[in-house]
Amino acid sequence: MKNKQQLSYTEYENRIDSLRKSEKISAESIGKSIMGRHIQKLEIGLGEKKILLLGGVCGDSESADTLLSFAEEFAASCGERKRMCGTNPSYVSLYRKLVIYPLLNPDALEYRRIGLSEDNPIRDRLLAMNLFSEDFSEWKANGRGVSLERNSPIGFEKRKAYENAREIFNGSPCQFSGNTPESEPELCALINDILKYEKIKALVQISKGKDGIYTPVPSRTEGKDPTLKSMLRICGMRRASDTEEDNGIVDLLSEKYGVCAYKISSERCDLKNLRDLLYTLPVIL
Repeated sequence: MKNKQQLSYTEYENRIDSLRKSEKISAESIGKSIMGRHIQKLEIGLGEKKILLLGGVCGDSESADTLLSFAEEFAASCGERKRMCGTNPSYVSLYRKLVIYPLLNPDALEYRRIGLSEDNPIRDRLLAMNLFSEDFSEWKANGRGVSLERNSPIGFEKRKAYENAREIFNGSPCQFSGNTPESEPELCALINDILKYEKIKALVQISKGKDGIYTPVPSRTEGKDPTLKSMLRICGMRRASDTEEDNGIVDLLSEKYGVCAYKISSERCDLKNLRDLLYTLPVIL
């Protein structure tokens, strides 16, 4: 049964269009998915220092909905000059810029919510990847069966060895890295857009999963990284290990591009659960 909060791609685009009407938010497409759907970006604030928020890497509507709802609420709070979670969004927006990518993987969102359309150009191939099941509700890869988390060059050879041993050669709902690293248009669009920015304080990825916060740099212990310590305290979470799930995007941004990156996985990936953290991030970063 579908969660009532699950978005279709059309519903997602409609919400983006509504946000475009706000004077506090700018919205633009940074590129298109392998199936031609737009990858949208929202910007809020005027500050030089940027905080980047990323969702929907696996096509989960929960993280996309959380970031859309946060953007809507934050912008409204700026207009009304209201305090939220102990912070003043109007003040924060003068000194920080929030850059939000709510849904990196729109094709997976559509597959999970609607299933495969009859006119999908690689329908037969996708059905074979999905063991000929029409149920795509657990699909996490992009529109042609490549995991965006696993398409990172960090650890790529190790992942390919794993896939080859299990005869995963031509795509999978969640475990295929692609034939070459950084080959997928969604990942390339994200990286190319991020590299346009200077003074990035951090990127925080929101994902539905087992509660925990992951950061790829071992030296970032709670004692040495006050940001991590604050995030763990605010969320009431533990630090996640690098073996629990695929963390390829934050690994890539941190190790190859030098961007401080965190991944927050939450079983209850909703705004109510993450509101304090999202409002506090611009202050503690």
